[in-house]
Parts: sequence; structure tokens; C-alpha cells
Amino acid sequence: MKRELSESFSNAHLSCLPSRSIGSESTFGQDIQDTDKITEAFDSIIEDVHERLQAQKMLFRTVGIKVRLEDFENFTRKNPHEVH
Repeated sequence: MKRELSESFSNAHLSCLPSRSIGSESTFGQDIQDTDKITEAFDSIIEDVHERLQAQKMLFRTVGIKVRLEDFENFTRKNPHEVH
């Protein structure tokens, strides 16, 4: 009983916390070499995240990107900005 109360409190407490990050992703069915298609995918992701930020009236400071290759190797970059 004590453990159940503790878990319930933890879950309720976490659900009240504001989001610290927001993101979007896209997966290609095959390797893409066409930079125009890659740029279109990035533009779509950027637009999606920006609309969600505006809808939730969220501010942001750091923009990050993660690219995962077919072999699951990841490349990440972050760039801090003034708060927007």
C-alpha cells in the first residue's frame, strides 16, 4: 500500500511539470542522397515544432538536431540562442 501511494504521488507530481523539450522526427524508408528532399524534411519538422511551440505559448532557447543513420550511428548538434 505504501509503495502504491508513493508511485501515485510521483506520477501525479510529474504530470504537473511543464515540458522541458518538444520535438518531431521523420524516418526515410531508404537512404536519401537528394539534398532538396532532406531540406524539405527539415523544413517540415521545423514548421511542426514551431507551430506546437506557438500553440502552447512556449519559449525556447536551445535548438538541437539529431541525425540517425541506418546503422543507428547518431550525430547531434545543439545551438543556444537568446530566448524566443
